[in-house]
Amino acid sequence: MERNFSLDIIKKIIENGSAKAFYEYFHSYEEAKSPIIKGWALFYLLTCSQNEDHSRDNLFYLMIRIIGIELLNHTIQGLLPLQIAYKANNLKYFHFMLLNGADPDIVNEQGVSTYEMIIREKNEKFLAFVLKYETVIYEELTKNKS
Repeated sequence: MERNFSLDIIKKIIENGSAKAFYEYFHSYEEAKSPIIKGWALFYLLTCSQNEDHSRDNLFYLMIRIIGIELLNHTIQGLLPLQIAYKANNLKYFHFMLLNGADPDIVNEQGVSTYEMIIREKNEKFLAFVLKYETVIYEELTKNKS
């Protein structure tokens, strides 16, 4: 019996947090390789991972590798993946995406960067992280120039 591609199946796989099932499903269907489907899957995973819920960590790490850097800097339903992680209050995923090429200076469809969003909303946890992150980058750059 031939199975058809289904967003509902991807949704269930994400809800269950199965990295193996996700990998197998995404490599079984040509439709799953589309940037739209990959973006939708990342959006759904990030919205399922509210408030530092890390029950889907393995799936998240695999998904970032599958979707690649190019989607980390494109809007998904009006927001950038960093902004979705920020809105979901998930600093761990936010940090991981930064380390894997997400750019906090890129603007979303409303012309707002992730940094601007964090500053405007005065989120202390993310502000503290961003300040520390930028300080480390600055120190590395100045150290490498010496």
